[in-house]
Amino acid sequence: MTHLRPHDANVIRLAARRMPVPVNKRALRWFIASIRQWLERTAARARERRELAKLSERDLKDLGLTPYDVEFKLRTPLWR
Repeated sequence: MTHLRPHDANVIRLAARRMPVPVNKRALRWFIASIRQWLERTAARARERRELAKLSERDLKDLGLTPYDVEFKLRTPLWR
């Protein structure tokens, strides 16, 4: 049988009371803003890739791109 040390019992009691954890609000705001920016960039990349996929070969040629370039870009993960 395992015996609890006094420290363990205090930890369990505090967890049972669901004590709030102190939060650094500036760090939390920065974290949320970072996630929001990442989501916006990812959505923009997805939109750009959808538009790129719709272009004709003539349009691609005008842009100096080949169908291979488009295929490569479309296969690249959104986070890159």
